[in-house]
Amino acid sequence: MPRSRVQLALLWLLAAGCAGSRLQAATLQPGEVLVQGLDVAFDEPGSGELTLELVMEGVGEPVQAQAVDWEVWLDNRYFAAGVEQVTRQLPVAGETPLLLKFPLHFPKVPVAGEPQRLKLSIRGGVVLRGGTREERYPFEVSVFRRVERAPVLEAPSAVE
Repeated sequence: MPRSRVQLALLWLLAAGCAGSRLQAATLQPGEVLVQGLDVAFDEPGSGELTLELVMEGVGEPVQAQAVDWEVWLDNRYFAAGVEQVTRQLPVAGETPLLLKFPLHFPKVPVAGEPQRLKLSIRGGVVLRGGTREERYPFEVSVFRRVERAPVLEAPSAVE
């Protein structure tokens, strides 16, 4: 087989494999939390808002989401943390979306004059309660975003 046909066949197989993987929906396991969306906007110097979209699979019994704890890093530097109280009933089975918006305040941190490409990372957990049961289900993800008025965080100091 000529080299160009081999390359064409390999490209076709690669494209077919990629197309097939796009058609498969992610199947969540009971209690699994998927970060479906993560974004940050700094509307004015010193403040902003973090938007977190989660999807959680039921755990096999009726429970209620009580809290979401979270920690955020910008470019691998710790930036903020918090706990958001929520009251959301989760069905026994099936996916439940959770949309959360967290205010961010950093009045004494300088901001960039130009839009910045940042690595935005979050980890945390959703606390569920039902009957005598209380359990935390973790999540974690990193994304890259181009952000205006981003805080300029100092590099961590070296330990001597």
